[in-house]
Amino acid sequence: MLPPTSVDDLARTHEGLGIIYDAMGDLDRALIHYYESIRYAEALGDLYLAGNNRFNLALALLKEHRFTDALEYAHAALRNYETFGDRATEKIQNTRSFIETVEQQIEWVEQLLKDEGD
Repeated sequence: MLPPTSVDDLARTHEGLGIIYDAMGDLDRALIHYYESIRYAEALGDLYLAGNNRFNLALALLKEHRFTDALEYAHAALRNYETFGDRATEKIQNTRSFIETVEQQIEWVEQLLKDEGD
């Protein structure tokens, strides 16, 4: 058990648990741990770690076809990464690509639903 004053360790432990539960397909538990990691990362002022967890959360939500939620967290991750400028170029590019893909999926689903309604 980690002491509550060990915020960095708590952030990273919750991140790891989120990844593990996500890999096991337990989205509910993964979400809890990603949220906790984000909370601790923000308390530390570690926007990079918060961005990583938001991006991981977006990936998990996408797997569950929660496109709008995934998009919201991806945009939040992008805002975190953009504060690092050139030092986070790869993360920024990957996140923008992810956002574009999710937006395309949303458009596809909306078109499919529209076509079914016609």
